[in-house]
Amino acid sequence: MKLFGNLFAGLFGGGADEENSWDTEDALKLELEQAWDQVQKMAREQVARREKQLRTEEADENLKQTEHEKFQSELWESILDLHRNLETGLNEDIVPRLRTLALGHSFGHREPVEESLEERIDHFVLRELFFRCAERAWDRLVFLMNKCDVVWPQPPDLSYRRPPESVAEFAEKRLEELQLEFSRTPLDKQADLAVGEIKVWAHTYPEKDSWLWRQTSLCGVGAGLHLQLFVTALELWLWRSDRLEQALRRQIEKELVEAKKLLSQGVVTLEDAERVAERSRQVSSEVIPALVWGFLEKRLSWDESLPQLSTVSKEVSIVDPVCEMGLTSDRIVSRYSYSGKTYYFCSEGCRRRFEAQPEKFTETST
Repeated sequence: MKLFGNLFAGLFGGGADEENSWDTEDALKLELEQAWDQVQKMAREQVARREKQLRTEEADENLKQTEHEKFQSELWESILDLHRNLETGLNEDIVPRLRTLALGHSFGHREPVEESLEERIDHFVLRELFFRCAERAWDRLVFLMNKCDVVWPQPPDLSYRRPPESVAEFAEKRLEELQLEFSRTPLDKQADLAVGEIKVWAHTYPEKDSWLWRQTSLCGVGAGLHLQLFVTALELWLWRSDRLEQALRRQIEKELVEAKKLLSQGVVTLEDAERVAERSRQVSSEVIPALVWGFLEKRLSWDESLPQLSTVSKEVSIVDPVCEMGLTSDRIVSRYSYSGKTYYFCSEGCRRRFEAQPEKFTETST
């Protein structure tokens, strides 16, 4: 039956007598009911098709997620095998713990603008320590690989259409580019890499045991070493020695004297104000971070002088609710009371983050 058949024909056909426009009132009612039934059927079919499509999409997404988790688990196992073969001392318990601690003190990629001087210094010091530690972690990885006769995998097309004498040169250049990429990897991605989580491979991982798989596994080992050294540096910075603290104070006092000299000359133009502000920025972003690294770098190596990571141990009674760092009584830097309970922190930065969103951290700490 044509939808609305005689009804529209009667309304818009024209030329028919009024008596012949409708057969009977019952016929009109029947035709309207049939038309309505057909509309409802079409609507139900459309809803059913949409629901089926959504179920298919959800099933596909679940399948992709399952495959992603499977590949991540396999890559993580590959990384752990290399940790054992290279004798790094890191394992399935330590690396995730290091990841949590490092992410708890992650710094933004953008330069802080409205923060206090103390917050700005902390931001730039952490950034300096993180990227400096990347260089040493890479050197450590290469050392362990050479010690255990492990070589970097090369893509199968490396020698394609290249003269033999240029293959080694090209391979060395590739390795330099890989090192540069590793040293510039931000904290969040490095932390993911350490446990085999590659977000850019959300839908597909490379073939297992391919050159890219093996290369990524080795970089995952390097990421774990990087986190280990960074967390060690983090401890040394948070609970810095009196000697380093005094050096920082002397440097800041010196710069304050210089700033007063500039101000005493009179800030007349915008350029004068920018000159004073630029010097302040340079001190917090370059001078002090370099000073801190100079103090800490001698203690950041993998010989016997590398400090034991007390923060990795789970056998502590006090835990910072923000970064989950284990604290002893002498390492409590700040505290804050919320809902009748006192929380303890490794740094003022963690306390400020907690104070801004206490609900976020009390849910995970209770």
